[in-house]
Amino acid sequence: MNRTLLEKLDSRCHRQTLQQSVCQQVQRILATRSYRRAVDGVGSFVVAFGIPELLDQFKGDDDAQRRYRQRIREQILALEPRLTDVDVKAIHSDGSRAHCQLILHLGQEQVSEHFYF
Repeated sequence: MNRTLLEKLDSRCHRQTLQQSVCQQVQRILATRSYRRAVDGVGSFVVAFGIPELLDQFKGDDDAQRRYRQRIREQILALEPRLTDVDVKAIHSDGSRAHCQLILHLGQEQVSEHFYF
Protein backbone atom coordinates (compact mmCIF):
# COMPACT_ATOMS: atom_id res chain seq x y z
CA MET A 1 0.00 0.00 0.00
CA ASN A 2 1.40 3.44 -0.93
CA ARG A 3 1.13 6.04 1.78
CA THR A 4 1.51 9.79 1.47
CA LEU A 5 4.37 11.61 3.17
CA LEU A 6 1.98 12.98 5.79
CA GLU A 7 0.74 9.47 6.56
CA LYS A 8 4.33 8.24 6.97
CA LEU A 9 5.24 11.15 9.22
CA ASP A 10 2.08 10.75 11.26
CA SER A 11 2.67 7.05 11.90
CA ARG A 12 6.32 7.65 12.77
CA CYS A 13 5.51 10.34 15.34
CA HIS A 14 2.21 9.10 16.70
CA ARG A 15 3.70 7.95 20.01
CA GLN A 16 5.45 11.25 20.72
CA THR A 17 4.05 13.86 23.02
CA LEU A 18 3.91 17.46 21.87
CA GLN A 19 6.76 18.26 24.25
CA GLN A 20 8.95 15.48 22.78
CA SER A 21 8.21 16.62 19.24
CA VAL A 22 9.09 20.24 20.02
CA CYS A 23 12.29 19.22 21.83
CA GLN A 24 13.35 17.09 18.85
CA GLN A 25 12.81 20.03 16.51
CA VAL A 26 14.77 22.38 18.78
CA GLN A 27 17.62 19.84 18.89
CA ARG A 28 17.63 19.74 15.07
CA ILE A 29 17.79 23.53 14.90
CA LEU A 30 20.72 23.66 17.33
CA ALA A 31 22.58 20.82 15.62
CA THR A 32 22.38 22.47 12.19
CA ARG A 33 24.74 25.28 11.21
CA SER A 34 23.91 28.28 9.07
CA TYR A 35 27.04 29.10 7.15
CA ARG A 36 28.36 32.50 6.27
CA ARG A 37 28.45 33.60 2.66
CA ALA A 38 29.24 36.87 1.00
CA VAL A 39 26.33 38.77 -0.52
CA ASP A 40 27.55 41.71 -2.62
CA GLY A 41 30.83 41.61 -0.72
CA VAL A 42 29.15 41.87 2.68
CA GLY A 43 29.22 38.91 5.08
CA SER A 44 25.82 37.60 6.11
CA PHE A 45 24.31 34.42 7.43
CA VAL A 46 22.04 32.14 5.51
CA VAL A 47 19.10 32.11 7.89
CA ALA A 48 17.12 29.27 6.38
CA PHE A 49 17.75 26.83 9.23
CA GLY A 50 20.14 26.37 12.13
CA ILE A 51 22.40 28.65 14.11
CA PRO A 52 25.85 30.13 13.42
CA GLU A 53 28.92 28.22 14.53
CA LEU A 54 29.57 28.86 18.23
CA LEU A 55 33.21 29.75 17.68
CA ASP A 56 32.25 32.40 15.11
CA GLN A 57 29.90 34.20 17.48
CA PHE A 58 30.91 33.49 21.05
CA LYS A 59 34.19 35.23 21.80
CA GLY A 60 33.91 34.93 25.56
CA ASP A 61 32.98 38.52 26.31
CA ASP A 62 29.59 39.30 27.83
CA ASP A 63 28.27 41.26 24.84
CA ALA A 64 29.15 38.49 22.35
CA GLN A 65 27.52 35.91 24.62
CA ARG A 66 24.35 38.02 24.90
CA ARG A 67 24.16 38.42 21.10
CA TYR A 68 24.65 34.70 20.55
CA ARG A 69 21.93 33.83 23.11
CA GLN A 70 19.61 36.28 21.33
CA ARG A 71 20.44 34.72 17.95
CA ILE A 72 19.60 31.24 19.29
CA ARG A 73 16.32 32.51 20.73
CA GLU A 74 15.30 34.25 17.49
CA GLN A 75 16.15 31.24 15.31
CA ILE A 76 14.24 28.79 17.50
CA LEU A 77 11.17 31.04 17.62
CA ALA A 78 11.31 31.56 13.85
CA LEU A 79 11.63 27.83 13.10
CA GLU A 80 9.39 26.29 15.79
CA PRO A 81 5.97 27.97 15.69
CA ARG A 82 4.53 25.82 18.47
CA LEU A 83 6.65 27.74 21.01
CA THR A 84 5.40 31.00 22.45
CA ASP A 85 8.80 32.01 23.89
CA VAL A 86 12.30 30.71 24.60
CA ASP A 87 14.69 31.68 27.38
CA VAL A 88 18.35 30.85 26.78
CA LYS A 89 19.58 30.45 30.34
CA ALA A 90 23.18 29.38 29.80
CA ILE A 91 25.65 28.37 27.10
CA HIS A 92 28.72 26.28 27.89
CA SER A 93 31.49 25.04 25.63
CA ASP A 94 34.10 22.45 26.54
CA GLY A 95 36.20 22.52 23.38
CA SER A 96 34.61 20.27 20.79
CA ARG A 97 31.07 20.28 22.14
CA ALA A 98 28.73 22.95 23.46
CA HIS A 99 25.44 22.80 25.29
CA CYS A 100 22.84 25.22 26.46
CA GLN A 101 20.00 25.26 28.91
CA LEU A 102 16.72 26.47 27.44
CA ILE A 103 13.34 27.12 28.93
CA LEU A 104 10.77 26.44 26.23
CA HIS A 105 7.36 28.06 26.60
CA LEU A 106 4.80 25.75 25.06
CA GLY A 107 1.43 27.37 25.62
CA GLN A 108 1.01 27.60 29.39
CA GLU A 109 3.65 24.93 30.01
CA GLN A 110 7.36 25.59 30.56
CA VAL A 111 9.94 22.94 29.77
CA SER A 112 13.54 23.25 30.96
CA GLU A 113 15.95 21.15 28.87
CA HIS A 114 19.66 20.90 28.06
CA PHE A 115 20.52 20.72 24.35
CA TYR A 116 23.86 19.83 22.78
CA PHE A 117 25.40 21.26 19.65
